[in-house]
Order: sequence, then structure tokens, then C-alpha cells
Amino acid sequence: MKPDRSTRTRPRHAPSAAGARRAGHQASVVFFTVLVLLFALPVFSVPGQLVEGFEFAKVSLLVTGALVLAAWWFAGEASQIGSAGVLPWLRRLPGRVVAASRRDPIGASVLLFVLSAVASTVASIRPALSLFGAPQSHAGLRTVVGLASIYYASRSLASSSKWFLRVAQVTGVAAAVAAAYALFQVAGVDPFTLTWKRELAFQGTRASSTLGHANKVSAFLTMCLPLIVWLAARSASRAARIAWLGLTGLSLFVIAASLSRGGWLGVIAATLAAVLLAL
Repeated sequence: MKPDRSTRTRPRHAPSAAGARRAGHQASVVFFTVLVLLFALPVFSVPGQLVEGFEFAKVSLLVTGALVLAAWWFAGEASQIGSAGVLPWLRRLPGRVVAASRRDPIGASVLLFVLSAVASTVASIRPALSLFGAPQSHAGLRTVVGLASIYYASRSLASSSKWFLRVAQVTGVAAAVAAAYALFQVAGVDPFTLTWKRELAFQGTRASSTLGHANKVSAFLTMCLPLIVWLAARSASRAARIAWLGLTGLSLFVIAASLSRGGWLGVIAATLAAVLLAL
């Protein structure tokens, strides 16, 4: 009679299967969190409820998302610390950072920027201001770290063939919301005109949309235009192609109506780059 080996083989495979399920769950959390942030950050605002309804609301959302991503990272590192020990993990950490920087020069640049912001905050004569930013301009260390966390989380998903498509689609939808709201403002039918406080200074043809200033709207739509055009070019259905092309036209109109020279120059530069790449 042959011995039953099922009891000896199952425990050996069970941990690896559980680890694979745990890794897949963590990746799905990062996938969902980054996509939500890419959509919500440009469009999220709180009209009339706060003294500053744009940056404070957006930075609060950014910090919340960054904490979720940080928890995901710590969970992954905790498993390595548990298996290898704290001291071996610390000894390997510099080598891992150097190797990752060689593979991803842009990530290395982001890391240097974060370290520069940390050094500036530590040496600042007003550390609290450097950490949190000014009351109406929240570009402090927490914002820098939050934006860097989005980059690194997105970079960790770059091996997926569908990730760039999902990023482009979510960004395009956010651009559609921002451009449509800007069109309402240009037409003078903004439903929240009387509820904005500080932002009333920007009402009129220079639409502030969901980003709080015409220059920011123009810059955001200019950055989104290459992705929108790319989506239109690769769309399989005629309806989707027409929708993306319509969004392209709407974005160009809002950029022109914003009277932002930076946005105009950005569109010209993107057009020249596309022509050069097509040659």
C-alpha cells in the first residue's frame, strides 16, 4: 500500500498560497487607492463650507490616501522584518534603495526632492509652517510626502499591462469633470457662485473650476491632453473615440478661456513634442 502523502504536501504549499493571496489583496488595495486619488484630487472641493474650499480639502484627501499607502508599505516590510530580523533588514535597506534608484532614475529624483524637503523642514525657522504649509497654501512637507507616495505606489503597479490604460482613463474622467465645471463658470451658470468665499475673486471668464484658480485648471488640462488624445487614438468603438475627441476640444477651449500663458505654452510644447516623436 502506498503511503498517503497528501498530509505532508499540503502544509508545505499552504503558506505560499496564503502569501500569494495576501500579496494580491495588498496590490488590489494600492490599485484602488491610487486610482481614487488620481480622480478625486483634481475634482474634490468643499464649496462654501470652509474659508478655503480647495487646497485644504485636497490636501486632507491626499494625506488620507498617503496613510493608506503607507500602511500597505509597512505591512509588506513587516513580513520581511519578521522573516529576516530587524538588523538584517536594516543592513539590506541601503542596497535596496540604491538598486531601486538605478532602475528608476525618476524615482531617485523624487526621493532627493523629498529628502530636500525634510532637510528644509528640520532647518526651518518655522518648522510647523514648513511641515503643514500656509493657511491658504498647503505646499508643506506633508504634501510633498503625500505626492511622492502616489508616485511610488503607481510605480509599483507599472508592470501591469493595464495599469497605464486605467491611469489614462481615470485621469481623462477627472479632466472631463473639471472642464465641464469650468464651462459652466464661463457660461455664468455656476450653481455654487454665491457659496464660494475667497474664490469669488476668480469668477468670470477665468474659470477656477474644481481646482481653485484658472492657472491650475489650465495646467491640469494641459497635462491631461496627451492622455486624452492617446485614448481617442486607441479607442475601439466610434462612440468612445468621439467622446475623447470632444473632451479634447472642450479642454482646449477651457485652456484658451483661462487666459493662462503657461497653459498655452504647454499645449504648444506638447504639440511640438508629438510632431517630433511622430517623425
